[in-house]
Amino acid sequence: MKLVIKEYLSSLRERNELDSILPDLLSQMGLNVFISPSRGTKEYGVDIAAVGRIDNGEEKVYLFSVKAGNLTRSTWNGSSDQALRPSIDEIIDAFIPSRIPPEHRDKPVEICLCFGGDIESKIRQEVSGYTAKNQRENLSFSEWNGDKLADYIEQYFLQEDLVPEHLRSQLRKALAMIDEPEVSFKHFSYLINFLTKAENNTQTEILTSVRQIYISLWILYSWCREEKNLESAYLASEISLLHAWDISKVVFEKNDKVSQLIRETLDAIFKLYFEIINHYLEAAILPHANSLYALSSATHPSCPVDVNLKLFDIIGRLSLTGIWTYWFLNRFNPRDKELAENLEAVVISYQESLKQIIINNPMLFSPYKDEQAIDIVLAVWFLGLNRNNWSDIDRCFLL
Repeated sequence: MKLVIKEYLSSLRERNELDSILPDLLSQMGLNVFISPSRGTKEYGVDIAAVGRIDNGEEKVYLFSVKAGNLTRSTWNGSSDQALRPSIDEIIDAFIPSRIPPEHRDKPVEICLCFGGDIESKIRQEVSGYTAKNQRENLSFSEWNGDKLADYIEQYFLQEDLVPEHLRSQLRKALAMIDEPEVSFKHFSYLINFLTKAENNTQTEILTSVRQIYISLWILYSWCREEKNLESAYLASEISLLHAWDISKVVFEKNDKVSQLIRETLDAIFKLYFEIINHYLEAAILPHANSLYALSSATHPSCPVDVNLKLFDIIGRLSLTGIWTYWFLNRFNPRDKELAENLEAVVISYQESLKQIIINNPMLFSPYKDEQAIDIVLAVWFLGLNRNNWSDIDRCFLL
């Protein structure tokens, strides 16, 4: 299992991926996270800051500077402003003297060099020399590489008393069967159903469950992304969001710390779901929207009915993703003008792609099953959000 987790960690990007996993992991380990990753705020080299004890050790302030993949010469001390050594210099020179909260200034500080892979052997001497030179009585350094992160994830997210061995095997089977999405999804859904089936869960148990759902979905998505087959991750993201919401809704009206952490983790699952469904569309569907019969032929059907079923599924997925994007547009507009403009452009492009898919795949004018009315309604609803599409909707129904 550790190798599975390490492979997943090494594939994560720095922003919104590796740095989004760490706060939940640190909280699960019992630390108090007082700085989380954010955009537009200068934190002088610190991506994540937490205070507490690890493995019953001394209480410390832990300052994390996060990089993706292996630590190479360019990511250690390259020309980029995002190199690790300049970030650590900023932590020592600026963050520690002025940014640590007053109640924690008398505590020892540990600067954590965090990356999803390993340190390349050719720069090992440089890193060790730098940390040894700058270490002093109240300041120490530690390496949080892929092995260490995998150990902590296995210990605190997937420990045996919370995730029994037979459930770990379900996750491994889901990863192994990515090329058979229905089989992969079957194993993953078994895992999710088990994590959320207990009744009368305490808030702490709910928090643990949603965090386990989050990390399990991330692992599956990272492997699917590497294999360039996102179908299993798409299906898994839907069931993960639904089950996480179902067990979390009982705390929506509460304002204590644990309830807030549950809401934050649920929000993280939703953002991951949104990333997966958009990645699926951008990689597998939208590039072929303008080509006649491209999506129809790409289904490799055993009979024409398979083509029909898959095409309606596709327009339902595209429409639902567009509706979510429209909801985001109304949520952030007008507070963030640039984001609102980007989301508006995405909504329009999705609507245009949906119309092109319908035009280039005439089988969509002949539904086979009653339940395909759901996909039709989603498509009409999504297109109807823009008045410019109303005449196109009328023509479709006239046909």
